[in-house]
Amino acid sequence: MTAGWVRKFVVSAVLLLLGLAVALIFLFGRLTAPASPTSRMVAVEIKAGMRTSKIAAALEEKGAIRSRLAFTILAKLTGKSDKLKAGEYEIDASNDAAVILERIATGKSVLHQITVPEGLTLVQTARLLASRGICDEASVLGAARKPALLAAFGIPGRDAEGYLMPETYAFRKDAPADEVVRKMIALFFARTKPLADKYQPSSKMSLHSVVTLASIIEKEGAGPEEFRTISAVFHNRLRLNMPLQADPTVIYANPNYDGNIHKKDLSLDSPYNTYKYRGLPPGPIANPSLRAIEAAYDPLEADYLYFVAMGTGMGHHFSTTLEEHNKAVRKYVLDPA
Repeated sequence: MTAGWVRKFVVSAVLLLLGLAVALIFLFGRLTAPASPTSRMVAVEIKAGMRTSKIAAALEEKGAIRSRLAFTILAKLTGKSDKLKAGEYEIDASNDAAVILERIATGKSVLHQITVPEGLTLVQTARLLASRGICDEASVLGAARKPALLAAFGIPGRDAEGYLMPETYAFRKDAPADEVVRKMIALFFARTKPLADKYQPSSKMSLHSVVTLASIIEKEGAGPEEFRTISAVFHNRLRLNMPLQADPTVIYANPNYDGNIHKKDLSLDSPYNTYKYRGLPPGPIANPSLRAIEAAYDPLEADYLYFVAMGTGMGHHFSTTLEEHNKAVRKYVLDPA
């Protein structure tokens, strides 16, 4: 074998390899190019724990990418195989595989709006989040009871009841419960800080006590316009060491509540039962609004000690004496017109 022949063989081999490399690069470029020449939105759900190959298969089946193999190779070459995040994504098929890969790696998934109303309990909030597919009920309750999370925000007690700020949120589906609960608590403290700065320095009540009272006011009030008056009743009762006798605390304490408060429920042995125990319960019974929290700080100046509902949508009748209250009970409850 002559030296010239060897040189020709080597050159030919190199040219062949270069040709193959160029062909592979061209083919790879074609396979990672946009799957659609025009904008076309494709919904793809990526569940927690899905392997890159499964994600690529789901994208290919939806028509978001041209090749699952090329997408998988691209993810490995760019070091993003282990960085793909679960979520619900709206993918534009006119984007190339690299853009789609980056979006999934950065977790830019679809966010779902959910409104958490005022006055929901922790359990009700967890069920609401679960019903919208944000995270399951047990995970929310578990996160809201984590000692480390409670300690991080300085929340006393057994859970974050009362500290999940009522608001409209945007969460992705299957979001980590810790992340969801932490966001709601952080918003609570951000929103209540101006009130705490204004009232807390001169208040005789701790923030936890204020939130506890606010949660009762929220549940008792027929509307925000009554909050300060209801607050006056409870502040007066606390000052006189009278039991609050708030029906919502009995409901909260009773795991077998059937929609009606029975006489036996009033003697239920629970620290949350304000018919049996004087003072505030150990913690909030719901997540109050800012209006209720401000009312707890700033009650109306009035001597009221009692109130009774006047009927659906009619608010409450407030009284200063038991005699007046009993007359109102007869008028609005026992013998309504």
